[in-house]
Amino acid sequence: MVIGEHHYIVLISRLPAIKYQMVTLKSLGVTMPSFKCTDIGMACPFETSAKTEDELMKKIAEHAAKAHDIKTVPPELMAKIKKAIKK
Repeated sequence: MVIGEHHYIVLISRLPAIKYQMVTLKSLGVTMPSFKCTDIGMACPFETSAKTEDELMKKIAEHAAKAHDIKTVPPELMAKIKKAIKK
């Protein structure tokens, strides 16, 4: 701010440093169902999670069809998948 012709007032704010902390959903107590192909014995790096188990199952089915050419999941494989889902 200028006062008169040659006088200035300079405002300097000394705010404390802002600290950032990495927060994960898990640290907030929010859990989402997740799945890894390796958990059912597949040599595949696929991992996924979703808000609901239904959404997760859709992602798993899409992956099975595209990556493993499994268009219809047999009941014994479905049982393995459901057992491997982490909640």
